[in-house]
Parts: sequence; structure tokens; C-alpha cells
Amino acid sequence: MKDNKYDKKSIMRIAEECGLSVSSVQKILSNPFEFSHESAERVHAIAYELGLTQGDLTDGQLKLGVVIPCRPSYFWREAAQGMKRAQLDWEKERSKRISLVFTYYESPITPDGARTLFDSLRSSDMDGYIVYPVCEPACVDFIRHKGADVPVVVFNESRASFSEAVSESGISANFAEGSFLGAATAFVGADNAGEGRAAAMIIDSEIPHIRRVVTIITTDSSFSGAAKTRVGAFRSAVLQKNPDVSFENIGLEVRSKITSAFLTRRLYELHSEYPIDCVYTSSGVTNIACAAIEKLKRRFGCDSIKTFCIGHEFSPSDKRYLLDGTQRGYVCQDIYAQGRSAVDIIMNCLTFSAPVGDLYCKSHVFIRTCS
Repeated sequence: MKDNKYDKKSIMRIAEECGLSVSSVQKILSNPFEFSHESAERVHAIAYELGLTQGDLTDGQLKLGVVIPCRPSYFWREAAQGMKRAQLDWEKERSKRISLVFTYYESPITPDGARTLFDSLRSSDMDGYIVYPVCEPACVDFIRHKGADVPVVVFNESRASFSEAVSESGISANFAEGSFLGAATAFVGADNAGEGRAAAMIIDSEIPHIRRVVTIITTDSSFSGAAKTRVGAFRSAVLQKNPDVSFENIGLEVRSKITSAFLTRRLYELHSEYPIDCVYTSSGVTNIACAAIEKLKRRFGCDSIKTFCIGHEFSPSDKRYLLDGTQRGYVCQDIYAQGRSAVDIIMNCLTFSAPVGDLYCKSHVFIRTCS
């Protein structure tokens, strides 16, 4: 997007159309985490139409473009905090002046939305980029284009997972280390296969008694390969210990207002056919699955339902389900460390001409213990 950050008429127009104050619009463009999904989405949509820059361009010596979603806010806010911590460290310890220029988008993003976003960003002039990717040609082309000239970090993704997702989408790309889409492209994320195995470890003692598992992949997660890799590794680990377990997968559209109702109905249908022992969410929607299990218990009767849930990431909404035992535990990425590492990789490349390389941060496992 072109840099018309100080175009007051554009800001006032967005505020008027959205029914927000000018200050709220400015805050959403630079930091949408504290605002509702609907408000942020509407502001961003009009900003794209107007070509309004999202982020705070300053006179810093080095500018790093950061392209990430803004939902779920608890997750991406922590990633941004990790990046800002690295920025402060470099400014303090190395006397480097750095600007982090954030562009946020709503996830899942449509093909048209991805094309509009990444095509507009191709004209941006940054010294490096941190990008949470979507499996769309416009995103791949953006990373290829920028990675040929400046260091680019493909963020919160593994090379193997994204390689699989892109290949399945029919997008041609080179995934060799050090040459993926550009000479200066690295991946920073988690060991997704290891996370899937860790999820199975949470219920290790219960696996011999399990007969049916439902796995959930959200539509926004299906844009990347991480969720599929987790599910595949989880499934393999469970079947290795109990080959009689059957699996059913549900694709879930989280943005829909009827998400909870849809999931409850689908679980009800499956449970009516054959009881569900475990629900495994491959991304951060565990609380939605737990709420659906609660409704399932009310419908069938609590005594007859033994279904429990495990998942990835920890949302504040998960706490009550951990306390009542519906959720057995979770695997949580160190997204803060990923954020710091992404900035460090780019800055080391720009400052010391260090080669960029993939880095995977260790995820944490929480297992609920019975009182």
C-alpha cells in the first residue's frame, strides 16, 4: 500500500463509515489486538480500498515489514511482543535504529484478499520481511520477489509443512534449504510433527482404552501445512500404541457465527453412530470444541458421555475446561521466542552478513493432573 499514513481525510472517512472515532481507527491500523474482530475487519477492508498504509513508518535506519494476522489476538499479540523485544535489544546493545512496520490481516483470508494484500505490498521498500504465509500464489510470489533481494522470514511455519501445503495447491516452488523462493529466505516456527507426538503423549495412559478420535482442522489452518502435519503425527503415535482406534476429521470455519452450533451438531451425529472418546484440535480453538462437548453431555446426559479434548495453544477461554477436566492438556508454541528469533535472523543477516537459516523453537506441553 502506498504511504499515505498522514492522510487525515482517509482516516476520517474510515471513521465515519465504521462509526468509530478517528483515534480508534488509527489504533486499529497500528495495533488491532484490542478491538473486536468485526471492527478490525471493517477498518482493514476500507483501508485496503484506499491504499492506506498500516503500521508506523518512522525514520529508523532499518525498516522490517511484518505481515501477520490479528486473530486470535492473544496469540499474535505475543508474537508481536517478541519482535518488539528483539527490536529494543538491537537498539540498546548494537545502537541500531529499527522500525517494525506491521501489516495485519484477518484470517482466514480469501484468494482475492490475499491477492489484494500481497500485490499491494510488493511495492513496499523494506530491508527485510517477516511473513506469516497463506497458501496462495500472490503470497508465494511476494516471498519469491522480496527474498531475491532482502532477507525474508516465513513465520510460524516449518519448511516441510509449508512445502506440503504449497505442493498440494499446485503452486510450483523450490523448497531446498537456503533457496526456497529466494536466496535469503528462512523459516521460523515449531516442530509440527513433534507437536503432534507431544499431543499424543498427553493422553498416553488413556490411548489403550480409546476407540474413536475426532480431529479438527480449521479452515484458516488449512492454508498452511502445520495443522495437517500435527494431525498426521498425532494419528501415527496413537495408532502405534492402539491400532484399533478409528479417526474422523472435521473441517471447521471459525469465523462463522454458527461455528459452535455446527460443531455440536456434527459431534452429535458422529457420537450417535459410535461414541467419541477424544476430540483433538490441531490449532487454537480448543475452547470451542470443549463447549461443543458440554452441549453434547447435556443432550446425552453427563454420565453417558466420557468425551474429552486436547489441543494446541492456550486461550484464556480454555481455563475453565482444564479445571473441570473436559480438556486434558495442550501443546503451546513459544510464539514469543519465535518473534524474537525472526527479528534476530534478519538483523544478523543485515548487520553481519550472516546466512539465514531455519530455526524451530521448542513448544511446551501442559498435562492436567487429577486432584
